[in-house]
Amino acid sequence: EESAGLSSLRSDVTVPDAAKTAKQSKPPVQGESPSIVAGMPGITPTSAFNLAYNDFLNGKYDLAVAGFQRFTKDFPGTSLTPNAHYWLGESLYNQKDYARAATTFEYLVAEYPGNEKVPAALYKLGLATAETGDLVKSRKNLKRVIEEFPASDEAKLAKNKLAEIR
Repeated sequence: EESAGLSSLRSDVTVPDAAKTAKQSKPPVQGESPSIVAGMPGITPTSAFNLAYNDFLNGKYDLAVAGFQRFTKDFPGTSLTPNAHYWLGESLYNQKDYARAATTFEYLVAEYPGNEKVPAALYKLGLATAETGDLVKSRKNLKRVIEEFPASDEAKLAKNKLAEIR
């Protein structure tokens, strides 16, 4: 499946040209170094992220989980890494794997405290822990969204969810 999509993207590039351009290319930007992904030589972080995100958007959560897990392993230091953790959590949540989703959202909140995805991760952590039956943890995380990010869309959602689980 994946290789068919990639080969159509690369149909305009012949192998000798690819080898030449690889030698002439300037050094990679810090944090964006192309690393080799199994079966996908020279894929960029952006391409790897977009492949997994498209799987998520198409409801292929098993492929999305695999793609985002591979992304976080292969590209641990890019600007897309926190987003990959977030969408990994969303993919697990959509698979109803609430415990692993909660762990993933907790990791994002702990490792990337200033990231724009933190309010959404805290909110989804509140939902995931409610689904696992841990209402104490659920309320705690929903309250954090309201207290720490009062202007966020997630704060409104968190207030509604809190009212629901009281």
